[in-house]
Amino acid sequence: MADCLIALGANLGDRAATLDAALSTIAKDSQTRLVARSRFHETSAIGGPAEQQPFLNAAARLETSRDCRSFWALLADVERQLGRVRDVRWGPRTVDLDLLLFDQLAVQTPELEVPHPRMAFRRFVLAPAAEVAADMLHPTIGWTIAQMLAHLDVRPNYVALAGPIGVGKSHLAARLTASKADGESWRLVDEPVFDERLTAYYDDPRGEAWETECEILRRRGDLLRIDDGLTDDAWSVSDFWFDQSLAFARRWLDKPRYAEFSAAWNVAAAEVARPKFIVWLDAPPDVLQERIARRGRPYERQLDATTICELRDAVAGRLAQDYRGPVLRLDATFDDCLVHEVRAAAAAMS
Repeated sequence: MADCLIALGANLGDRAATLDAALSTIAKDSQTRLVARSRFHETSAIGGPAEQQPFLNAAARLETSRDCRSFWALLADVERQLGRVRDVRWGPRTVDLDLLLFDQLAVQTPELEVPHPRMAFRRFVLAPAAEVAADMLHPTIGWTIAQMLAHLDVRPNYVALAGPIGVGKSHLAARLTASKADGESWRLVDEPVFDERLTAYYDDPRGEAWETECEILRRRGDLLRIDDGLTDDAWSVSDFWFDQSLAFARRWLDKPRYAEFSAAWNVAAAEVARPKFIVWLDAPPDVLQERIARRGRPYERQLDATTICELRDAVAGRLAQDYRGPVLRLDATFDDCLVHEVRAAAAAMS
């Protein structure tokens, strides 16, 4: 029997009766057994159309002999039976049944993604889930439900933007801090661009890498120092991820120099605030090259598609191998909705 975790929500009609009916219908399936259900949690609607009614949320742990896709189909069928209509993203709904975890399975198809890609950002999911499945392990993050919920409480309200050169990290950070939603303002962790240093770096990457990476490390360490204002309730955003320095240093430094840099990075890392979540922005190479050309930095003109992709893969590899925590992955080819996506993720963590 597979160990499963689902989230339930409703903000239309008799919410409690609908969620009770959903669990009752699922439990009647001959291949499925209800192990435990959480209490109801009432939460404000986040991210969708304005002036929605509050949601009633819950979680349930189940065992099933169905395979993952068949179990997901069962949930979708129960939604249809209870009148669910999918028309507006994050809009009001009679019932919402999300498959969060299915054993330690990781599935990613156009129709189905397990673990649920947004569960790590959502307090309204993790709080009820921790009542029934605190010990369940997220197969890709590597944390239990209890650890994921605790993460929302102990990390500062700080988000780091990561992604390849030219993807638009600085542009998004500026837009996040320039706009306000519900009277909420964001603080920019502002890193000045040192054209002289970067000009030398791009002219001779291997020769200038040591001085450049050490300078960047010192500057970012100062910006993200734990006692430097990142622990208040307001959200802060940086257009860099502190750990990406290791990816760039590994590419350009020889082994002895990289070992020395890595040791210095470890010392600095112990003194900086770690993000509550990371936003990974990505776009095709031709889009990156076009944006790099458009921003007009002379020292970047020599970057070809191969170098851009190699640097992108180096940072992406470090993110995949060494980072533990929520990652919001967004396609930055079109940036109309990026601010809304990041703000919604942050609001759901509160």
